[in-house]
Amino acid sequence: MATPNELSLIFGLIVSALFFIQYKRYEAQAEKEEMLDSFLDDQPSQSLAANA
Repeated sequence: MATPNELSLIFGLIVSALFFIQYKRYEAQAEKEEMLDSFLDDQPSQSLAANA
């Protein structure tokens, strides 16, 4: 059986890995939204320039 120290270390590593995975997912999602926002921001200015 693992000692309490080993168990707490393993638990800490698992929790850290889960937080890291969630952060990477969030980061990728934010990057996608940022790209979409910049794309959508570009669209009206182009159409306004074309209409002018």
